[in-house]
Amino acid sequence: GGHDPGALGPKVSEAELVLDVALRLERVLRKNPTFEVALTRRTNAFVPLERRTVIANRFGADLFLSIHANASRNTTARGVETYFLNFASSADAEAVAARENAASGRSMRDSTDIVKAITLNNKVDESRELARVVQAALVKGARSDDQLIRDLGVKQAPFVVLVGANMPSVLAEISFITNPTDAQRLRTAASRQRIAESLAEAVFGYQRVERALDERWLLADLLFAGAGFLLLRRAWRSGTPESADGAELVETAARRPDWLFGLLALTAWLAGMQAASWLGAGV
Repeated sequence: GGHDPGALGPKVSEAELVLDVALRLERVLRKNPTFEVALTRRTNAFVPLERRTVIANRFGADLFLSIHANASRNTTARGVETYFLNFASSADAEAVAARENAASGRSMRDSTDIVKAITLNNKVDESRELARVVQAALVKGARSDDQLIRDLGVKQAPFVVLVGANMPSVLAEISFITNPTDAQRLRTAASRQRIAESLAEAVFGYQRVERALDERWLLADLLFAGAGFLLLRRAWRSGTPESADGAELVETAARRPDWLFGLLALTAWLAGMQAASWLGAGV
């Protein structure tokens, strides 16, 4: 945005295209009252790459989606690809990152900050899963218009715009703006709306995946808690008179071979109680 139009195609610029798609995506997501949406820009203004994840972190976002249009000197190149932050998986991925990072003036080779951010990134697995969901939704939507659209897959590369995100984050290359056929399609409102709806479906799909995983972990914790409670009762009550006081219970449990199981059971029980509290809080 602003002084940086991004990649340029026939009668269309990346900055104008992705802003329009982002605004359309926001409107789709806001139809769901459980979603809050923050955009890094709403007008044709330049926002430094490094500031975008700062905005997301301050907002307390659950995920970060950076929307871009691809470019190539080969005007026949076309397809959809989605990236997450990591060291480049190929020379092509590194080249895409270098082009996108140009606005920051930083490169993989001269920035130890990027290397450190990648090394310390603890959201790699979640970001990879988010990228998978986004890629599948974009390809499905694109092929509803054109069956020849290529699925270029999920890739990894050191994008400055993803550095510092405290949440799962991906960069989506929605199409090659330099391809004349795709550029003509990208100029239409219908195509932009379709891309926005595909991205929205990806967000909804990722939310469903995360909720399913949360529910499985909670169920596992509660099952372990139940089993742990039974083991705990056995370890503390077996062979102990009902009238024994607390000190005698501890002494008796310590003399038995299964006292360790009781300790482990207590740990599982406490974990289960925490899980139950999360469930009650609506996690």
